[in-house]
Amino acid sequence: LGTGDPGAAAPAGSLVVRETTLQMPRAPAAVAINADESMFAVAEAGSGDGLTVRIYDRRSKSLLGKLASLAGPEPRLAFGPGGDLLVLGGSAGVELWEVPIEPLNPESELGKEHLRWRVELPDDGKIKQIAFAPTGDRVVWAVGDSIFRRSVARNSPFEGRSAWQVEEGQGGLAGFAVGPSRVLAVHYGGSKAIDLIGGEPPDKTGELAGHRFPVVAAKFSRGGALVSLDSGPTLIRWSADRQAETVGFLGVKPEVFSPTDLMPMAGPYILLTSDDKGGGKIFDLDTQAFAGDIPAGSPGPIAVSPTGRYLLVSEGESLHLYRFARPLTPRAYVRALKAMGAIRTARTYLNMLDETGLAPGAKSRALAELNRPPAGRILGNLLAKLAAAEREGNPDEIIRAANQLLTFDRENATAHEALASARATRDGRVVTQAQQALELGQHRLAISILSSRIGPESPRYTHAQKLIRKAEAARAIEIALEQAQEKMNLGLYQAAQAVVADVLRREERNPAALALRKEIQRRERGSLFTAPWSYLIAFLLALLAASAGLFRLRGYWMPIFRGLSLSESEPLRHFPGKVGAAPAEGRRATAGRSVLKRGAATFRSEVEEKERRRIVEELFRQAEELIRMSRQADITRQHTSFLLELEAELSAATQRLMERAVDLAGLRQRLEEMIAHLRKLKFSKKPLRMPEREESFYDVLKLSTDSSPGEIKTAYHQLLKEYHPDLHSSSSFSWIKEEAEMKSRRIGEAYEVLSNTQRREMYDRELRQKRGGAK
Repeated sequence: LGTGDPGAAAPAGSLVVRETTLQMPRAPAAVAINADESMFAVAEAGSGDGLTVRIYDRRSKSLLGKLASLAGPEPRLAFGPGGDLLVLGGSAGVELWEVPIEPLNPESELGKEHLRWRVELPDDGKIKQIAFAPTGDRVVWAVGDSIFRRSVARNSPFEGRSAWQVEEGQGGLAGFAVGPSRVLAVHYGGSKAIDLIGGEPPDKTGELAGHRFPVVAAKFSRGGALVSLDSGPTLIRWSADRQAETVGFLGVKPEVFSPTDLMPMAGPYILLTSDDKGGGKIFDLDTQAFAGDIPAGSPGPIAVSPTGRYLLVSEGESLHLYRFARPLTPRAYVRALKAMGAIRTARTYLNMLDETGLAPGAKSRALAELNRPPAGRILGNLLAKLAAAEREGNPDEIIRAANQLLTFDRENATAHEALASARATRDGRVVTQAQQALELGQHRLAISILSSRIGPESPRYTHAQKLIRKAEAARAIEIALEQAQEKMNLGLYQAAQAVVADVLRREERNPAALALRKEIQRRERGSLFTAPWSYLIAFLLALLAASAGLFRLRGYWMPIFRGLSLSESEPLRHFPGKVGAAPAEGRRATAGRSVLKRGAATFRSEVEEKERRRIVEELFRQAEELIRMSRQADITRQHTSFLLELEAELSAATQRLMERAVDLAGLRQRLEEMIAHLRKLKFSKKPLRMPEREESFYDVLKLSTDSSPGEIKTAYHQLLKEYHPDLHSSSSFSWIKEEAEMKSRRIGEAYEVLSNTQRREMYDRELRQKRGGAK
């Protein structure tokens, strides 16, 4: 990897390995590697305007063929990014050739029918630079201070007018780079700035002015970022918003290596080359360090393959082929070729790909990427799916299709418009449904619908919040009236009246509250004989307890009656409150009445507390039984998480029930809600997947095949106790009755067969045959 001294001439490190060296007939004047990395071209200057280009196979390094060009000396070469188009530029002209992928004839020259077009240059013209646009649809070249361009289509028109002309005083054109959206990055001799050219007709759209020394090279990387080099030497990687994102001072000694050009490789790696020193140096923009050297004894042209995997370095009449260890991944490169529509090139690339140094499975993943539908087809399918959902008119389907389209194309206007319209329609329906629920008195349903389906981003959110507050207020009144009804049933008329009065303060004309108040008043005025038997019994028990209390306190109340005596001997002497009454006896009589009153109230309170606890405990047993039966019926495990939550809640409630200060009314309400929810559960009768084998009689009785007759009999009686239909005749679930009957019938059949020795032996033989045990 580098030697610490960036100026030191070191052999290639572990990132760069030399594969082979070829001897050329003449020193190469220009080299290039094609799009699928299966071929490379080597141009050598001939006599006059003659130019010979030899085509070699990259894997076998053998000569495939050659073409003769009139482009002239000092040539430039470039392969197209999406196919085997080769552009040649020299002092005499520019030519665009089709190089077929099929094997060429090394003994003959490529026919003129493969020449797409030719542009003659003036006598004083000299090609400074030539390149393809990233999309592969145009060729751009510079002659003198002018930049020209032409479509790659055969017989495409060429007006001869420059696409960009350097103005006087700018120091002359030094170089250009073609970027995304056909943007040109142009730099001039002695200038520290880079002009960005774009539009139709081309015009200056911006300037990059971050260098402190004159710019000597600027190129767009494979990912579209611009990287520029000045004579400092300093490298700058520019961000999308035209800011200097990464600035790296190279620190090399000019007498050892003075970089004059750069060539993007892959990722953050840049190949720096020099006019006066052969070879090049690889620089990592991320780590700001040199990653390796490519030595060469004399100056010569260098080419980098599209993925950065291969490098061609000429040295005199020798041509070295290097392999780089950090190229663009095959999958990413195939995706880029697909985006250009170069499917054939992508297939050839994968067929010719040398898997040496690749991660396991890299080629197979790239092939899978190639076989996926093109982005345009995927987009078309998603648009068609969205259109179908809109025709159907289902807002939920429209939202689902629009979200899928936005996952693929975040800025798709059609998807955004459809999504907004569908959400508005759906939210309108939700609000209407909630309003209907409110009118029917289903306040909890209205709250659930609005809170779960109308989010803050909805334009109906404010209206939904108003409806939720209205439903919550109505629900609070419902709960309060339910509590008042319960207190009335327990005979707590004053407490019930207080709750109803609170409701009427909030809603003075609530019909349910007014009706309940009348009912409470009627019951409170009712006679003992109109009371329910349970409360009549409670009254008699209270009366009996009061009698016992009177007997125990007879020492206090007997003097009272003596004080009421009308005998002539002791007229009104002990009458409480009268003159002459005994003070001590009067106090005892008053204390006796207070004790009687407190004793009766305490007794009544204890009776009511026991009744409430009895009701809650009965609801606990019902909830536990329903959960147990629901878990048995949930064979598809569709309600597993819900039932586990209820079990956990029931366990916590059991602990609270043991506390003296527990809210029995709230606990009762929650248990009733839980039981109602459990009764509404629906279960799938078929499992989500078929059993691996048919259930045998042994499986029915939960026994092994070697069980004894005694074990069979015991299992039969135990299971029959659990599943006998009589035990489930009063169940609230019809499916439980059906399941009990089916299970009991199956258990009886199993016992009849397995309890009979002969029938069991015959059944065992048949069972082994079914399971593949027969020999």
